[in-house]
Amino acid sequence: MITIPFSLFGFTDWLLYRGEGGLVIMFATFGMIPTGIVVALVMRAIGLKNYIAPVAFGMMSSMFVSMIVMIPMLLMFGLSDIPKAILIWMVVVVSCIIFFLVNINYIDIWNSSLEGKELKNSIKSKKNKAK
Repeated sequence: MITIPFSLFGFTDWLLYRGEGGLVIMFATFGMIPTGIVVALVMRAIGLKNYIAPVAFGMMSSMFVSMIVMIPMLLMFGLSDIPKAILIWMVVVVSCIIFFLVNINYIDIWNSSLEGKELKNSIKSKKNKAK
């Protein structure tokens, strides 16, 4: 049996008391937005400004991945074991964040190419206005 050795500040105890797997999916989907804001503010206060974007991208992408993974598990397999659902959700979130942290260089290259295109377009528009 898989168990969580901690209570996440009473959150898992509350979910176990309610006994509904849909609540985990709700928090996995809509709870990532306020959690992402809090994590970004904490990372900014600590001084990890370079890693805010990959972590935020990872958390936001985990919203969609967790919906794709957890809703079929709830509907088809009847996932009623709340600790297993929370562990699945944690694995999804951590794997999405690690994916974006590993590929941070490619994200920077993509972002700089977009900024370069915008700069070229603004220079062209200024030249066209001057003519």
